[in-house]
Amino acid sequence: MMIQQKQINITESVDYQLQQIANNSVNEECALLFGSEVDGICNVDDFYRLTNMDMSPVSFQFDTKEMLRAFTYASSVNKMVVSVWHSHPQGMPFPSNKDHHYMNSFPLVWVIYAKKANKSKSFIRDGEEIVEIMSNIT
Repeated sequence: MMIQQKQINITESVDYQLQQIANNSVNEECALLFGSEVDGICNVDDFYRLTNMDMSPVSFQFDTKEMLRAFTYASSVNKMVVSVWHSHPQGMPFPSNKDHHYMNSFPLVWVIYAKKANKSKSFIRDGEEIVEIMSNIT
């Protein structure tokens, strides 16, 4: 089964703030991105930064209590959680094996920012495949 084509648009403000968080950290950083989704197009205009419980430059794990607060916050401002965002301080903006595994648990758009490359890429899981999707800064 093929997933409907997706796209993610992130406001300049959110993109800038997330890059600043990542660029000022030696560890992977993570957040949930909020906004809306219509016909496969995700529009992001807010986010909730989460603590990386691994405190590692090569992996991350959400604090589950913070994640629940993020979902509660999104609901309170009438937004959806549309994406998982995290940084790769040392690597490229492609999903790691651990990311592949967690994409099963969180079937959202995954945005990965590579600090060294100063570049983001976005992905979804389509069955067993990980597919890059279009992403724009608006």
